[in-house]
Amino acid sequence: MSLDHLDVLEKKIVGVVSHLVELRNKNAELEALTKDLQTEISNKDKEIQELHNDLETFKSKAEESVEYEKERDLIRTKVESMLKHLKKLEGTM
Repeated sequence: MSLDHLDVLEKKIVGVVSHLVELRNKNAELEALTKDLQTEISNKDKEIQELHNDLETFKSKAEESVEYEKERDLIRTKVESMLKHLKKLEGTM
């Protein structure tokens, strides 16, 4: 093997090592980005769960409100009926 072959081999090895270093650096960057994105996804999942919980609370409150309105209308109707009876009684005195 001549020295020329060793020079060529050395250049190839240096190139491969340089490329390997670049790939490792890029891999580290991608791993950091992956970790950041996983954290962001986790935070978004928590936010979505909180929004679902809020939505369920609002639905429950809306249902309560409808029930209160029905109850209020029923009370109003009964009070109006009692007032009519009282006016009849008042008219007979």
